[in-house]
Amino acid sequence: MTSSSCAATYLEARPWWRLDLQAEFRVSIVVVTYREDCCPDNRRDFEIRFGSSLQDNGNTNPSCAAISSDAVANSVTYSCSDRKGQYVNILLNGLFKAIFVCEVEVYESDYFARSFMKITFNSNANLTDPTVKDNLLKELKSALTWRGNTYVTLSWSQPPAKVVMQNQHENAESRTNQEALDMNMRVFCRILSLLLGVFSVQIKAHGTEVNIAGWGIANQSTLFTSWYAQNAVDGKNYTCSHTESQSDPWWTLDLLKTYSVNRVTITNRPDCCGSRINGTEIRVGNDSSDVFSNPVRSTQHTTYLQFGHNCRCAVVSTIPAGATYSYWCHGMEGRYVSANIPGTSKILTLCELGVYVIFPDNLATGRNVTQSSTYGNWSAEHAIDFNPGFRKSWSACSSTAGGTNPWWRLDLSSVYRVRRVVVTNRLDCCPQRINGTEIRIGNSLENNGNNNPICAVISSVPGGVSSTYVCNNMEGRYVNLLLPGDSKILTLCEVEVYGEGPLLVKTFVKIKLKSNSSLSEPEMRVQLLSQLESALADQGVSDEGVTLQWSQPPKQEVMQKEAVPAQCARRKW
Repeated sequence: MTSSSCAATYLEARPWWRLDLQAEFRVSIVVVTYREDCCPDNRRDFEIRFGSSLQDNGNTNPSCAAISSDAVANSVTYSCSDRKGQYVNILLNGLFKAIFVCEVEVYESDYFARSFMKITFNSNANLTDPTVKDNLLKELKSALTWRGNTYVTLSWSQPPAKVVMQNQHENAESRTNQEALDMNMRVFCRILSLLLGVFSVQIKAHGTEVNIAGWGIANQSTLFTSWYAQNAVDGKNYTCSHTESQSDPWWTLDLLKTYSVNRVTITNRPDCCGSRINGTEIRVGNDSSDVFSNPVRSTQHTTYLQFGHNCRCAVVSTIPAGATYSYWCHGMEGRYVSANIPGTSKILTLCELGVYVIFPDNLATGRNVTQSSTYGNWSAEHAIDFNPGFRKSWSACSSTAGGTNPWWRLDLSSVYRVRRVVVTNRLDCCPQRINGTEIRIGNSLENNGNNNPICAVISSVPGGVSSTYVCNNMEGRYVNLLLPGDSKILTLCEVEVYGEGPLLVKTFVKIKLKSNSSLSEPEMRVQLLSQLESALADQGVSDEGVTLQWSQPPKQEVMQKEAVPAQCARRKW
């Protein structure tokens, strides 16, 4: 496209362009087509920001990460992580800059695409055999699921063709085969990473994305003055971590348990030296002894074990000063997230690093909770905040004060069919306190809900462990955890509830009304239903899930007035 069909700004400092969607939408990707006859170097400085704030004209909203580009169409695709927002901003950092934008496309999260990938396998197996083909698709599907892509369907677009490779150097057969394998794995890794990148933004994530970086413990290779490693996960962009100048500096975050990492964000320092971040490698894995060995591993899929050692989550090319960029890790599993810069005389500075995990749908999220008493700041809500409280239990776990029969209650707002309940015990101390806790599910608030039927009794849960209790589709609105006994303390670091619903219940009520009005008139029937709904609201039944309607037209019944027995008149004598 040429300038005649594009939007443009004057030359100025940090020019911007904004789209108002008029309402909040959950957006997966934004595709921007730039002017093809000018200014290709400007594209690396563009930021796509998406959110609901108009602070600084919307330019402080979170960034969307560039994930692919199309040189032919002159367009760049940005992922906005299925976030909700109203404003899409295009921001160009720098002085004396001008924006030329020719097309902007915004896609909601429910966006599906078919992708084709050609793969060459070195294998002794015969892929023309239908059974072998099916098994290979199952292994690929398992590998994608393991990387966090659970809503993917794989199929052969055409039957695989067998190619017999002739070895021209028999005396170097072993070396040649190994080189061919290494090359194929590197190519396969790049292709699969691209494919995963497409799926990760075009397939709706079923769950809640949470930044868990603040839950972990940070460390770095060296310390420059007071620029501590933990500064990079304190939620403040103006406090940073900083190493000394050294060879291969690194920073690592111990999440204290294994997670599937969806993406990592890095915020560069705003004041100076923005180019120092260039070349930073982001790694995820379970090896605490050597951060450089931590891409991701799989002990389940031998094929992916091989290329796991060759693939990183991402490599930072550049980040403008003060900007935040996202890097997709596609569900890479690990307890440790690290950043390192290969080379000599390097300095690693991180002003903020976020680690985003998608937690599966959980009925407890955002619900109303309460407990029999509260010890200090250990509020009931801390048990449903996703944080297991491994580092700061006082700010992430609920706890009652000591007492008789302490309890914690979750209100699901409607009746659900509960399949299972997951309970996480505290790590720092006192794991035995939870022993004997009863999980109860039902619709009654008699005795604060503690008389509802029992799903399970917790015998014991080791410190920091999440235990699952199957409830066999018990139905109820309230989930209670009750610890019977005297001088008991109930501490819960996380409670998750999984099931289906809300369940709709249709109830028929036959009512006989005494009225001088004719209920055969539609207006009178509507008025009566409105009065009944008001009466229900006065009794606390005001949920949107309650709907009143006539199952059949009311019938009028004329009542005969009974004759009043005559009284004998009294005669005066």
